[in-house]
Amino acid sequence: ASVLPVARLIGSPEADEWSDHALTEWRNATAKTKGSDARAALLYNLFEGLGENVPDEAWEALINTDARSQVALPDAGIWHRLVQLTEVGGGETPPSAAEIPFAALTPVVSGLAMQFAATEPVVSPVASKSAILPSAAAVGTPSPKRSASPVPVGESVLISLLALGNAGPSRAHPILLRQIMKTLAAAGLKKEARNLAAKAALAAGL
Repeated sequence: ASVLPVARLIGSPEADEWSDHALTEWRNATAKTKGSDARAALLYNLFEGLGENVPDEAWEALINTDARSQVALPDAGIWHRLVQLTEVGGGETPPSAAEIPFAALTPVVSGLAMQFAATEPVVSPVASKSAILPSAAAVGTPSPKRSASPVPVGESVLISLLALGNAGPSRAHPILLRQIMKTLAAAGLKKEARNLAAKAALAAGL
């Protein structure tokens, strides 16, 4: 039961029968271990970031526990835009969003996938943003599949990276991770969102 949550996060067939009852069993099985409240808070946020259901009573059980995190959230402007990009998913791209050819974003998305795909815990800061941002010369024809998305992929990736900072997903606040995952999913980067969840979960010892 203790490994099922991670199996569910990575989309393993072994966790296809996942349910609220399975979540309760996992919580009961790990409740007496050190840091269990913080890990539960992380898991619940990761699940909700992927669209999984977390019962209200599971959240309520974390009230007045040691699940508080001392990790700082990003500045207000970055957080606001992160949330706004998620909300854009149901409508048109906002006028302020830059129009960027998708071919120019390939290095960004590839860099994001590399950053989020690693499964081992992070013990040192991630590579600098300059190593994964597209060069000014990277241009090309937009992909029909991507151009149909109402959410600006490039901006979603860049804002997500800025929100994470140099510490990466292994040291990010659970609430921030949930919002980043929702933003990436809204931009069509569901695989990257799932990889982010898996990396954060494994780094936390889930």
